[in-house]
Amino acid sequence: MNSRLVRLLAVGTAVVGLACGGDGSGVVDPMDNNNPGGGGNGGGTGFAAAVQPIFSANCALSGCHAGSSPAQGMNLSQGQAYANIVNVGRCRSAAILCRRPRLTLFVSGSPMVRRTTDLPYHVRVMLAPVALAAMASMVGVSVTHGMRAEEPHLAVRTGLKCAQCHVNRTGGGGRNDFGSAWAQTQLPSRTLAVRNRALNDWVAIGMDLRVLASATVSDATPRSEIAIQEAQVQLQARLIANVLSLYVDQTLGPGEATAREVFALWESLPLDGYVKAGKFMLPYGWRLWDDEAYVRQQTGFTYRTPDLGVEVGVEPGPLSLFVALSNGNTSSVENDSQKQVTTSAAYVGRRFRLGGSYSRNSDVDGQTDIAGGFGGFNVGPLAVLGEVDYIFDDLNDPGAAANVPPDQLVAYVEGNLLATRGLYAKVTYGYHDPNRDVIEDQRIRMRFGVEWFPTSFVQLAGFY
Repeated sequence: MNSRLVRLLAVGTAVVGLACGGDGSGVVDPMDNNNPGGGGNGGGTGFAAAVQPIFSANCALSGCHAGSSPAQGMNLSQGQAYANIVNVGRCRSAAILCRRPRLTLFVSGSPMVRRTTDLPYHVRVMLAPVALAAMASMVGVSVTHGMRAEEPHLAVRTGLKCAQCHVNRTGGGGRNDFGSAWAQTQLPSRTLAVRNRALNDWVAIGMDLRVLASATVSDATPRSEIAIQEAQVQLQARLIANVLSLYVDQTLGPGEATAREVFALWESLPLDGYVKAGKFMLPYGWRLWDDEAYVRQQTGFTYRTPDLGVEVGVEPGPLSLFVALSNGNTSSVENDSQKQVTTSAAYVGRRFRLGGSYSRNSDVDGQTDIAGGFGGFNVGPLAVLGEVDYIFDDLNDPGAAANVPPDQLVAYVEGNLLATRGLYAKVTYGYHDPNRDVIEDQRIRMRFGVEWFPTSFVQLAGFY
């Protein structure tokens, strides 16, 4: 993803990215507030105006990229960042790994200057939306709104965590600033004007509308239908920048309007941690958009079954760990003191990820336990992900053993092939054994088709 993230920044002769290292040609850098004619003289996209605030809020912190011994030898504090990442060699410090992938800045001019540096990966990802904003300002793009979507294979393909693109740190629902910019510029076949999801400096909005045309081929009861599958609006109020926000994901249809997610999110805790409280989707397995997949339908972790509770999480480096304590009744009125505990942990690498989830939902009659593993990998244009879960119940009354639901096993495998930019061929395989004690009662469901993102904000899909 990182190389593509740079190549997208080309519109005519105006090519903007994020800078480092130089060839001494003297060409003015539009991101340098210190140079006459640079972006800081009224454009609002100079280094001090557009980049340094991100460093100061997220990177130049105690124990990170600040102080006398900054992480990886990279001091990104005010007055230090520009000198440390612009016009420096690839191996400016023994603490900076020379083999780390580099971020590239293309500056239009005569001649064209190509600048590179060894920025840490998390810093490069943090800066990506700034490059997009700079490009938008140069071509006169207005900013109005954002978008949402959930496609786990994109996370597998790019090697990014769910929190990199979504407001909900465990994935799904509205995208954050980076996710919105990435979805508009990297996902579609053709990029249109880059739209900003922010209404102002503290309120952002997103939306989603899905229309489904379906047909049942049958000699007896053929049927065809066009229906609204989903209509959502998300609103995020960033009360304290990079710390406290309120988030609402409102379902407008089909059916009655209801809030799918409503929570307060406190971030910037140690180990890249956070605390979330309110109504939200529980952190279990892959956040698949298809609620009919066996691994979502039978386990009960779907977009239609959020719950009320509290969730905490930490994501140091390549690791992610989430734990949620909720009512366990899918947002219905609580009628006992029992609770549901749901946890998920994963290792996220550039080429693969591997994780596991566990949930126990207790009530006065007993408990339901669900345990499983999930993962994925990418090889060239192919991304593969999968999940397997075991569901088992236990009743408190030994005399009611005959009423105990049977143990179940469910599995899911998905393969996505990037045929060309914006066009994906997808095949899915679902497996469900509704009773482990019964032989040959298994069910299998397969789907195959294509997904096409022709332009920003538009997705077309056909499946059989």
